[in-house]
This record gives sequence, structure tokens and C-alpha cells, in this order.
Amino acid sequence: MVMGEDEVFRQIKEAYAEAKAAEAVGGEFNMTFQAAFATAKKIKTETALSASALSIATLAANEAANFAPEANVLIIGSTGKTGMTVMKNLISHKNVRVTAASRSHNADFKLVAKAENVRTVSYCDRYAYVDEADCIISATSSPHYTITGRELKKHIKTAKSRLFIDLAVPPDFDDASALTEGARLVGIDYFQSLARENNLRRANSAKTAAEIIAAETDELKKELIFRRFRGNLHSLEGMTAETLIYRLKSVLTADELEKILKAAGGE
Repeated sequence: MVMGEDEVFRQIKEAYAEAKAAEAVGGEFNMTFQAAFATAKKIKTETALSASALSIATLAANEAANFAPEANVLIIGSTGKTGMTVMKNLISHKNVRVTAASRSHNADFKLVAKAENVRTVSYCDRYAYVDEADCIISATSSPHYTITGRELKKHIKTAKSRLFIDLAVPPDFDDASALTEGARLVGIDYFQSLARENNLRRANSAKTAAEIIAAETDELKKELIFRRFRGNLHSLEGMTAETLIYRLKSVLTADELEKILKAAGGE
């Protein structure tokens, strides 16, 4: 459902591996799937089809991870659907250390929180960690602000650049938060705009991907045809080139015949 998503490709590779392990992979089957895998790799290399994220949670995590070489990220609302997805994306980045502030810990959160680069703290203590944070992400369903400029002013002692990411509706950060020295505040509208741009970029790449698939499919068909008729090539022994061309003349289009003659040096 998501253009450029790798999940189906991963499932196909796993299914192929199982079939191969069960010795259920024949010659043509193997050629077909190897060609498919090579084509997928070529598309990933030569197009931007899967190079840019589409989900807001992934975009937010990437923004936070790229904000500092060694990023300390405070997540508020990490047990919610959006916050949990952001945290899962964040822990995949080796340069990120996550502090997860939450009121409650569900089973999924406890599993993710076991990662080496994650520590859990109480939601009530969230302001104790804002000074060390390079980035603060809030994604709660609270009707009230989770971060205010007034409290930030009390707790932030170190002057440095900081990124505040507000993924909540209504907002979790009050407007005064953006006035914090060195801070940049971005909301959900910013990431929705990025997602639209990335979707357009992928759509533009889809045409190129389709052209690559068509060309590689044609190459595969030729390989399969040659493989099937290789055993009968002995019937051509002793046949002159002229006789072969006359035989082909009756089954080929004019353009196809001209291409063969050119390939054979008949120009």
C-alpha cells in the first residue's frame, strides 16, 4: 500500500529461501527469482523509490537522529501509538540515546525499552531531563500542554541548539516554548509537508522503475527462451546462414528481421 515499501520484497525473499531449502526450486524458477531480486536492487540503487520516508513517525525520528552527531532525545508519550513508533525508529539509529518519559508502561513499551540506548523515566520527572536533551519529542493525547516555555526556562541551564518536535493534536508545546534560546519548534504540519514531497518524489521514480522492470523482464524472457531451446540447437548444425534467415523470415516482423540481419553483420 506504500509505494517503495520493502516489506513485500522481504517476504518474497524469505519464501524463496524456504522453497530452496525444501529443494523445491527448479532451474527456471531460480532464474526468475534471482532476476527479480537483482531488478529490485537495481531500482533501489538507480531511483529514489524507497529512499525517502513517508510516515510522520519515521520522518520525525530521522529529523531527531540527524540533528546532532550524538543525539540525546527525550520522548514524551512513548507508550502511545505515534510515540512508540517514533521510539522504535529512533533506537535503530546508532548515534541516538533515548529517554522515554511516560505515565504507564505497556507490554510493547517494555519490550522496546530493553534496548541498550533507551532509559525510562516517569512522566512527572520529564523536566529533569530537558537540559541534557538535544531534541524533545512529544506525542501525547493530552488536552493540556506537556511542555511549556515557562518550565523550560526554569530547567534549561546549558546554552545549545535544541530541536522541539510536537506530533500532538492539539499541540503538546505551548507557543512560548519556541522562544527558548537556541530552540527550533516544528509541528505535525511540517512532517505532513515532507511526507507529501517524498510521496511525489517516489511517484516520479515509479516511471523509471517501471522502465527498468520492463527491460529486465525482457532480458529474463530471452534467457528462458534460450534455455528451453538450447537442447535443440544441434538441428542447426550444417545449416547455412541464408537458410536460417529464410526460416526466420516467415515468423518475424520486418523490424525484427532487420534487427537480426544487422546483428549478424548484414548491413
